[in-house]
Amino acid sequence: MKNKIEKNVIKSNTFLALMAIVILTTAVTKTAMAKSLYVIADILGASESNIQPVQAYDIGVDGTLTFQAQHDIPHLMLGAVGMAIDADSGYIFITYEASNVIQLLDPITMVNAGTTTAPDARDLAGIKYDHEKGLLYTVDRRTNQLYVYRWFPETTTLIHVPGSPFRLQNATAYGIALDEIDDLLYVANATNTVMVYSTSNWQLVKTISLSRMAISIALDVKNGFMYTGAGYAGNMFLTQYHLTTGTEKEVQVEPDAGVIGLGVDIDTSLVYMSTGRDTYPGGDNLLVYDSALNQIDIVFAIGNPTGLAIPGKDIGYNPLNLNKQVLRGATAGAGPDDIKTVGTGDTYTYGISFDNTNDYTVTDVSIVDVLPNEVTFISADDDGVNGHYEYDEQTGIQTYTWKYQDLPPQTSTLLEITVQVKKNIFAPTIITNSVTINSNQTGVTTTSVDVNVGNNPLNLKKSIVGGTEGQVTQVQSNDIITYAIDFDNNNNDFPVTGISIVDSLSMNVTFINAKDQNGKDIGKYEEKEHVWTWSIESLEPGEDIHLELEVSVNPDLPLGTLITNIVTVNCNEAPPSSASVDAVVSYKPLNITKKAMDSSGLEIEWVDPGERFTYQICFDNKNNDSEVTDVSLSDTLPSEVTFVSAEVNNKNFIGYYDLKKHTYTGTLKSLEPKEEEVRLELVVDVNEDTPLGTIISNSVIIDSNETLPATTDVNVQVGEIKFRVDNLSITPNVLRRNGTSPNIMAVVQFPDWVKLSNINPNDQPILYYGNREIDKGGGSYPSGTDNNGPRRITVLFNRAKLINALYGYGAFTMRVEGKLITGQSYYGEAIIHLTRFVGD
Repeated sequence: MKNKIEKNVIKSNTFLALMAIVILTTAVTKTAMAKSLYVIADILGASESNIQPVQAYDIGVDGTLTFQAQHDIPHLMLGAVGMAIDADSGYIFITYEASNVIQLLDPITMVNAGTTTAPDARDLAGIKYDHEKGLLYTVDRRTNQLYVYRWFPETTTLIHVPGSPFRLQNATAYGIALDEIDDLLYVANATNTVMVYSTSNWQLVKTISLSRMAISIALDVKNGFMYTGAGYAGNMFLTQYHLTTGTEKEVQVEPDAGVIGLGVDIDTSLVYMSTGRDTYPGGDNLLVYDSALNQIDIVFAIGNPTGLAIPGKDIGYNPLNLNKQVLRGATAGAGPDDIKTVGTGDTYTYGISFDNTNDYTVTDVSIVDVLPNEVTFISADDDGVNGHYEYDEQTGIQTYTWKYQDLPPQTSTLLEITVQVKKNIFAPTIITNSVTINSNQTGVTTTSVDVNVGNNPLNLKKSIVGGTEGQVTQVQSNDIITYAIDFDNNNNDFPVTGISIVDSLSMNVTFINAKDQNGKDIGKYEEKEHVWTWSIESLEPGEDIHLELEVSVNPDLPLGTLITNIVTVNCNEAPPSSASVDAVVSYKPLNITKKAMDSSGLEIEWVDPGERFTYQICFDNKNNDSEVTDVSLSDTLPSEVTFVSAEVNNKNFIGYYDLKKHTYTGTLKSLEPKEEEVRLELVVDVNEDTPLGTIISNSVIIDSNETLPATTDVNVQVGEIKFRVDNLSITPNVLRRNGTSPNIMAVVQFPDWVKLSNINPNDQPILYYGNREIDKGGGSYPSGTDNNGPRRITVLFNRAKLINALYGYGAFTMRVEGKLITGQSYYGEAIIHLTRFVGD
């Protein structure tokens, strides 16, 4: 057995243009997505059709609503009332009155995603999802019962957290609202009082008295507003309560109805509501208000609506996966909120991508880009063919529109549009550009992306010399830490002046010195403020600075003490830059390794179904100078294996296998630095029914009272592994369908360990697209020597067979597979492009 080189097959069937977006947006830090409002459009009472409509509305850049799609859900008990969204995994939760069933929908495609059950609940009302904690909160109507569930999107199941359900002091709950920043839950009780509870212990922390009854409730955390209403009980007003000052404002939303569903878009602070009045006529509309309580939009007579939800993150009905990005001409992540930055007069390019992952053709596709007033149109893909620019002199609105007769299944498109910032637009200005897509088969979807007009801040990086980027550096008392500060003016074409550097040191360290890149002492340290400062007059375009600060960790700091260092660089011409780095006081982690071995003790990387092999886990404390105590090891075995036995070389190590949890755990009371490495061997059998190609992944974690957890893992594949070649090139790689060359040539370059004598000159490698075999090679021509240069094999394939096997135009990932004389299989992948007009 057994060498492993892990297989990584990229499956693609995209237009040539889509490849450009992959290459050009590697550094994109913020991507625009569509956002929708979702609403239960009609509670229907005792429905004869036994369904209830749920609708999605596109939220435009100006906050107005456009109908997108409707999906009918089953009618249960007294009807659907509450709604929440898990924007991370993509689920809409819908509660039913007098039921504990929760209907699930996919917010992007608006299709049924099944149901889940809220254990022990009886009459669900308000519901909210806590993204930070992965918890779902819901209440039984008119009770103090709060159910807190751990949500498992992989299995769409809910499990009580310890202590759930919780009794909320003084609550008679209806609607609930969640503050994920301050970890607070607001509960409306069908009274004039709102209760506020801590989500950490569910204690009552605040009571808010209002002038009117509250059943529906929503929060604008950014601006400190709480919104309430009670249309169900005849309250016709929307109440705005300022959480800091305690002042109220209100507006009558309908002459004969009030607020039913209620939500706030955290990006715009606009307030959205559905209206009604129990079973009486009136309302039944969707309304939009701003934070000054001015009405922005209304959608009339959608049914008898109840709950609604607005994602806290950018997610929405988007059946054609519309996306907009800035591709070229802007600096990544240099503006507010990490949006890209451009300068006055700069030319830059937007990319608009969309695809049809459905199994049917989408027809009459229109893409309308509303260009912002701050830019001038320069050029666009398909200009004058499928696209055209239009400027309305009366309104001053400029649009670019593309129209396509159809978009076949499994195809993707990238359109580019280039604009120039007008000469009279200066920093700081945010330019918002929106695009809308529509078709006969799908609803309207709008998305937008921002760029910032301004000068670029200085690039700044803070690190610990000898530390690992992206990880917290572990230190001990009295250690010396050397902080590196690197900044440059690479993103501007002009000098910046008046540069000041301020480094705020932790109180847990003592300053030693600061030096420039020449080793010269620089700057001034203020011991009282624990701050080091330095200034320079100017920094030319492209100039960079490297500084180092040396500190010592204070003695006798408790284990786990976090040491944070923050540096800020200011200048006259650009916004400030800040960077930080952390260290933690701890013992160094225990050394731990893990590998898979066969019965002879050789390390392996693949196994057969039914085969027995051994996980060898070794750990020691040689990183530290003192003993560690209460060492704990845990290994949850993969489902593809069956535990057989365990053996360890340390008599003080106590381990056992838990059959129910399929986990092996072990403990060691103490481990000295000089003590022999502990070696644990877990013998397992691969299950007979494990499919070939399965990757069996197994990890182990170890910690102690004194050290942070350390983990390691190992993967083995079921079935013999093909190895990937160093390189595969296909010539020509840009082909026209009406080209004339009879063959294409594939050149396979092997890894260094493959000798020329291993290459089979009679082999006929096979050309694949996806899982489809296209052609067998018409001849193999090895080249190279064992001592000079790489070993290659050249293979010819029939061009006509290739062209006939590929549908449409764009980029296609091809795979070549063959065998060495040793019997080992190999594969390589390369991308070719099919075009209408260019190439061979």
